Amino acid sequence: MANGFQNLVNSKLGVGLALGLSRRLPESAANWLANTLGIWMVRLRGLEMVRAVRANQWVLSDYQADSAALDQAVRTTYSHTARCLYDLYHNFQDIDKLYERVDFSPKFNQFLEERQEPERGLVVAGIHLSNFDLAIHAVGRRGLQAVALGVSNPGGGYQWQNKLRAESGFRIIPSSANTLRHSIQHLDSNGTIVTGMDRPLPESKYRPCFFGRPASLPVMHILLALKAQVPVKVTYAQMKSDGRYHIDITEPIEMESYPDRHQEIILNAERVLSVAEAAIRQAPQQWAMFYPVWPEMLDKMPV
Repeated sequence: MANGFQNLVNSKLGVGLALGLSRRLPESAANWLANTLGIWMVRLRGLEMVRAVRANQWVLSDYQADSAALDQAVRTTYSHTARCLYDLYHNFQDIDKLYERVDFSPKFNQFLEERQEPERGLVVAGIHLSNFDLAIHAVGRRGLQAVALGVSNPGGGYQWQNKLRAESGFRIIPSSANTLRHSIQHLDSNGTIVTGMDRPLPESKYRPCFFGRPASLPVMHILLALKAQVPVKVTYAQMKSDGRYHIDITEPIEMESYPDRHQEIILNAERVLSVAEAAIRQAPQQWAMFYPVWPEMLDKMPV
């Protein structure tokens, strides 16, 4: 039953249900439903996506959180994510309402202006923090021309999400060996590549340290930046106390050269991940990561 529920959430049907419900519910009802979902998810301890949040949050707490604190983290994380989905789907077709929900930092506005006539390629690495999908739509509709790299074999739910993302103006392509070649060409032409950096990739042979522990994470952004000799910027969204989503971006991180190729990728990945860590620590329970970044912690965390 638990795995069946998880499969439904990640399916095309699950995304469609969330989309349809969000468009019809008033905000007060959506907030109640989001809070109720958080309470309900705490009780589903055997669900893989719940165990993943508990394990991830335990590492973020520097292994200090007890079982009750992890329960609260699960409740807050799922309630927040449900609210994010509502804000995205409810306002998706109304650009004015969409912009009412976001606040671009001065640095991000400068970034958008610079990318209108770029003088150099750029890799933008995103964090699954708060309403990252709403940020994608808002940024795309501000006119950013970018190629976004998706997961290599997206399921039904991800295919639908990618379709919605493409409507904002991004060109979505799955990660692959061919993707690497085309992306380098795009960067050589001063283009912008956008990709995620914190969703675990179990098959990866690279395990950079993230929050003090090695983790199998994507390094495509590092490979591209090294090959094309361009910098990486980290971007993220964060809900503030007024309920709006603050969208920010970091200064460019230039890649450093090392004699050993494997070490070169690991060390540059860790430099970028350290910037992501600082952003996540500002709002740890807004980190919408429902896969275990450190699977070895699943059987060690407090129950």
